[in-house]
Amino acid sequence: MGKSLKMVLFAGIVLLVPNFASAAVIFQDNFDNCTSNCTAAQLAAPSGWSQWYGPNSATVGGVTHNPGEITAPGRGGGGKSFKTWRAGPNWEGYNGTFAYYFPGSHSEIYMRYYVKLPTGLDLSQCSSSNYLKMWRLNITGSAQEIYLNMNQNGGSLKNTATLDVLTNTHGWTTVLNHSDLAAIWDNNWHSWEWHVNLSTGVLELWIDGVRKYNGSGWNFGGGTFYVMQHFSMGNHASGCSWQSSWQAMDIDDFVLSTTYVGPDGSGGGTTPTDTTPPSVPSLTATAVSSSQINLSWTASTDSVGVTGYKIYRNGTYLTTTTSTSYNNTGLTGATSYSYRVSAIDAAGNESSQSTAKSVTTQTSSSGGGGNAFLSTTFNYGPCTQRGDGGQTSCASVNNDRLVWDWGGPLGTNYTQTTAAANYPGGGGGYGMRSWKGDGSNVLSGPIKVEFPSPQKEFWVRWYERWENGARWSDGYPGYTKSLYLRTGGWASSYAGFYGNGYRIYNQGSVGVYPSSSSGGWSTVYPGGVSDGSWHSYEVHMKMDTNSSDGIGRIWVDGKLVSNVTNVNWSNGDSASKNGVTWFDFQNNQASLANGRVIYVDTDDMVVYTSTPPNRDASGNPYIGPIGGSGGGGGTPSDTTAPSVPSLTATTISSSQINLSWTASTDNTGVTGYKVYRNGTYLTTTTSTSYSNTGLTSSTAYSYRVSAIDAAGNESSQSTAKSATTQAGTGGTDTTPPAVPTGLMVS
Repeated sequence: MGKSLKMVLFAGIVLLVPNFASAAVIFQDNFDNCTSNCTAAQLAAPSGWSQWYGPNSATVGGVTHNPGEITAPGRGGGGKSFKTWRAGPNWEGYNGTFAYYFPGSHSEIYMRYYVKLPTGLDLSQCSSSNYLKMWRLNITGSAQEIYLNMNQNGGSLKNTATLDVLTNTHGWTTVLNHSDLAAIWDNNWHSWEWHVNLSTGVLELWIDGVRKYNGSGWNFGGGTFYVMQHFSMGNHASGCSWQSSWQAMDIDDFVLSTTYVGPDGSGGGTTPTDTTPPSVPSLTATAVSSSQINLSWTASTDSVGVTGYKIYRNGTYLTTTTSTSYNNTGLTGATSYSYRVSAIDAAGNESSQSTAKSVTTQTSSSGGGGNAFLSTTFNYGPCTQRGDGGQTSCASVNNDRLVWDWGGPLGTNYTQTTAAANYPGGGGGYGMRSWKGDGSNVLSGPIKVEFPSPQKEFWVRWYERWENGARWSDGYPGYTKSLYLRTGGWASSYAGFYGNGYRIYNQGSVGVYPSSSSGGWSTVYPGGVSDGSWHSYEVHMKMDTNSSDGIGRIWVDGKLVSNVTNVNWSNGDSASKNGVTWFDFQNNQASLANGRVIYVDTDDMVVYTSTPPNRDASGNPYIGPIGGSGGGGGTPSDTTAPSVPSLTATTISSSQINLSWTASTDNTGVTGYKVYRNGTYLTTTTSTSYSNTGLTSSTAYSYRVSAIDAAGNESSQSTAKSATTQAGTGGTDTTPPAVPTGLMVS
């Protein structure tokens, strides 16, 4: 759709003006009327703006561009737009960007503009850092500056970037995750709107009218806005370059207002006339583990449309989500929490809060308390590993007794802590993502656990997920080293997949060792292809004293799959008999069969150096899965699958279909939903909605959804819903509107 206009009769002349009310607008520019200073060939800026940065030009492939240009076409195929051109090593600094000085005293602004990111635009991974500046707001309050960056997070801009905000009083915070950013990196126009309130510390972001971020804990220190610098794409880190041919980020229909603007036609630049709040949601709260409570609620209704839900915990605002469910992690065991939820609409109306629901977290059965030597949810960062010294993008990291060991990259992929690797049934909001390639010793780098003294006996439990679609070679030898154990002597062992089984293998020695085919790749991933699901693994190792009395046990998803009590771990070496001194996670491997780099996620790791409190079904001491029954409950006692969700599929464009479904219920708690397209597993999400992008126009797609719980039970798949993408746009619209009639001059 083109720019929103309205017709005004003034002195016998029909004028087309943007559809905003001037009472709320501070400044606006649709760039169509630029007739002078329309390129960054000079410092003087077009009307309304204060300055161009970086007057220069460059020629690439025989084509010359200024770094910033206001040229046709604009949004909708007509008029003009503001284009920031980039190619190769050109313009590492602020070239081609705008500065704008605020008139008067404003402590609260809404800034809405349309952005088109071409699919060919990308910045290679930078060596010195990992950022591209988008704008900087200078204020008179104590925060002084508010930065918006695209941060690379260890890869190229298009492949791994997130939108992050920083001030002098508030560290980097992600306001748009990579999947949401990638969804709008599609050569189409999308509305971005920012709300910044310096007095209340509120920062909000809407994409296409949907609130993607709502933070109230920003300490801006009051004050007013006085200048916006480097608007569009400013400087980036050194040691990287843009794609080889010219690409431009397009910006159009810029509006700076004191009230919510919204996408064209939804906000109008004034306080919305809708004053009716949504209906009150009905809330359910379920304790899933000692550190997690899952919330779900009925969808509210509204006269215009519900845009999100606010969640309150113990009377204090917690977060806002567009889903009808939320998993609250990182909680304290055996502790009561009270929750309420309200619904909000695009006009800012908020419903009454739901009736409070109180629930108590389970007593810890994950091994994270008591006498655990180590318990980590990897809930710090996000951090990206750099180099052999364990350096990361957030300086040296040594959290929860973990040491970042030698490492990568594998191509452009580094080991990192990231929300994308978080196990939804555990605690915290992050997990560790490592990368592996086909063949031996090809990896991005492990993490390391060091014991203060050699340990003759210990237990380790962790959760692991291999990338959806990952395959395993049937050839031998084929192995992974998920856990690599070293002693003070020559003996060393590793735990991981081997062929179609799982084992703890003592390198360099002969004899029995724990091994089982029932815990192997083809068991956890039927058909030999990973479906992206999480599984828990646990090993118990006790060093032998006489070369024949060592213990080795393996549990997969809480089930004892191997139990060997006569292992010769030391092979008679006295130094090895003293015990294990350290181990690392996600070391090398061989015989993967993907022909490409794949990732493996690790989360919720617990280590005991003394007897853990739980017992499996055979009475063996073990840590057990999160939420497991303990006390003799090896395989979790929950065998009840969640209810079947009811699915709706809606076509949004020629390349996108949106899915939504009712929240399932479960006797212990739903932890996620699996999405299937055309009969094939697609992805897993903790939300009750999913936007499937990158589709082919005029094509029918069929979807089903199932629900899963913490015990791994999966519901039946929903009834299939089919939707057909819209036809392609067919090129630029060149047909003008009909000529208005009935013009009168008085």
